[in-house]
Amino acid sequence: MRAESGAPSPTAPRLPQLNASEPLPDGARLHLAIPPGLVWFEGHFPSRPVLPGVAQIAWVVYYAREHFGFTRDPSRIERVKFLGAVPLEGTLLLELHRDEDRVRWELLAGNTVLSRGRLGF
Repeated sequence: MRAESGAPSPTAPRLPQLNASEPLPDGARLHLAIPPGLVWFEGHFPSRPVLPGVAQIAWVVYYAREHFGFTRDPSRIERVKFLGAVPLEGTLLLELHRDEDRVRWELLAGNTVLSRGRLGF
């Protein structure tokens, strides 16, 4: 859905829906659902929509702030790997693990790792 200007719809969601959260000894396991009309898929790419890596990193930053209380942007991105395409619909699992000022993550669809990496705050 696009506004008449060709820009993404201002009401299109940017984040997945958080369905549940489980504590982990060093972090959290988040159960996410991809909402219809997610802005990141608009125009990227029309024949086969792909969630950009920058969107995945933005989600990690958002949820790291929510769960660990970081108030600043990450200063570095370490060891990022994008291993599979995030589906247009469905559920995902985001595991966040904190080690002092670093957050390690894995984004999964079922048992398949879609991305993983580490951010330094």
